[in-house]
Amino acid sequence: MKDLSIFSGFAKKGNSTVFKTDGKAVIYTRVSSKDQMDNGASLETQKMYCELFAKRKGIDIASYFGGTYESA
Repeated sequence: MKDLSIFSGFAKKGNSTVFKTDGKAVIYTRVSSKDQMDNGASLETQKMYCELFAKRKGIDIASYFGGTYESA
């Protein structure tokens, strides 16, 4: 099983859960504003970096989801 502790910095503090997988993951991309989309954080850019990370770590991508202008 791979160590996923590198993701702990991205989780909200206090109420987070880490799920261990069998080497598979999903990629979730989102932008919350047009400004974010226009300044280097487009969905395509996010997807590209996630795919590169997965490849380096030997993680298979099971699925993709997400969308534009989604607010938390």
